[in-house]
Amino acid sequence: MKRVITISSIIVLSLLLLGGVNPTQGAETCPHGNGWVKIDGLTGCEYTFQIPLGCQVTAYCYKAATYCSGPVPVDPPAEGQFRLVLNPCPHDLSHASFLVVCPTATPEPTPTATEPPEPTPTATTIPTIEKLEGFYTEGMVNGENMLKDLQVLTCSNSCSVQEVTELLTYQRDSWIVVQDNRILYSHSGRFTNSPWDYEFGEVLRQLYLKDSLTDALIYLTDTKCLQVVDAVVGEYTDRSISSFELFPEANTNDFILVVCFEPTNSKSSERLFILLRMKD
Repeated sequence: MKRVITISSIIVLSLLLLGGVNPTQGAETCPHGNGWVKIDGLTGCEYTFQIPLGCQVTAYCYKAATYCSGPVPVDPPAEGQFRLVLNPCPHDLSHASFLVVCPTATPEPTPTATEPPEPTPTATTIPTIEKLEGFYTEGMVNGENMLKDLQVLTCSNSCSVQEVTELLTYQRDSWIVVQDNRILYSHSGRFTNSPWDYEFGEVLRQLYLKDSLTDALIYLTDTKCLQVVDAVVGEYTDRSISSFELFPEANTNDFILVVCFEPTNSKSSERLFILLRMKD
């Protein structure tokens, strides 16, 4: 059973009224050991924890910047996956801990010498997001060659709005895409009056307007291809929107590309969100 926890001021207030543990401002770290599994090096505003088979998550803790939530109960306990989403998200996650409780196994009868040994349990692995950083010179979109080379940039850590804006500087000879974990950013529209000099996001926006975006293929190399699974238009304010609210069918290793939906309207907060999946 999947559990999605969206952290907001309303939820925190509810926990306090119900007798939950008070969040701790400025605490150093979340707990580790004695059943707590601590995940370091997080970025972004969400994280999905894969719960070992047969076990449950009964509490969680997260830290973003100097704020540490302290242990927060999960009632009822979660099984399968536990999805933690900060909404709103003033600061990116730095780490999180999950209290994993597994039932005590019933003792097996003492095996005889002829019985084979019990198999070693397989360790639970947490999926990682592929880094797309690089310079792609032979890319294609829906079978047509890209008009410019495509350069994917990443931040040294989790991207701030200022860093994304600085990295998305117009380049005459290449398109720029900025990767922040599983979120990709690109410009739409155009920066010059040249008819061919439009941005990478504009190619996809035009396909969306023609109802031709779903299932479109973006070839970066002969062995690396992204397929458009879905696309929606929504409001985007202060990076507070949850990707799993936009795309409930999204996998944990999918990408979401964000481009302006009205590039000529500087006051518009509408964005085109495109769900991308790496094609085998």
